[in-house]
Amino acid sequence: MLNRFEHRVARVLPTGWPVRTELRFFVGGLIAAVLWSFSCLVRIGKARSMLYFRTAAGTLALRRELNVPPFEAMIEGALWGFWLLAFALLGFVLMHYLYYWRDSKSIYLMRRLPDKSLWHRCCLTVPFWMILTVLAVGFALMGLYNLIYKAAVLPEWVLKDFVQTASLVGSV
Repeated sequence: MLNRFEHRVARVLPTGWPVRTELRFFVGGLIAAVLWSFSCLVRIGKARSMLYFRTAAGTLALRRELNVPPFEAMIEGALWGFWLLAFALLGFVLMHYLYYWRDSKSIYLMRRLPDKSLWHRCCLTVPFWMILTVLAVGFALMGLYNLIYKAAVLPEWVLKDFVQTASLVGSV
């Protein structure tokens, strides 16, 4: 039994298409992409903690000789999950089109309908909105991580002449 949201989604998908399977793939992929993006926060935390050392008295002191890599180096690779999921969702477009050619050959019915765009709407609408959602979440998290970076790192700590091969943070 489909709930109200799944029923709304099913109306714009090919008839008989497994709605729950597609939604589970989307939600699972989005959760995995968000979790993967947390590697940016780990890098920011690691870079910030490398700036401090414990003195003989047990207090934290700032190291003057180390700097933090710029934000572009911190976020590198953290958003790959979103791009990978968006690319994988393009596969649903192909699967929706191929679905009409299976068993019942409902492609012939879709071609005879007065509204010729219905076939394309059934195949493109849901993947388009899913890809748009994935990219929006990815860019929103990138903005949030940038705000966290700016709050955690003072501008004078940022390394000016950063070379990627000489990374202080390393890969996570």
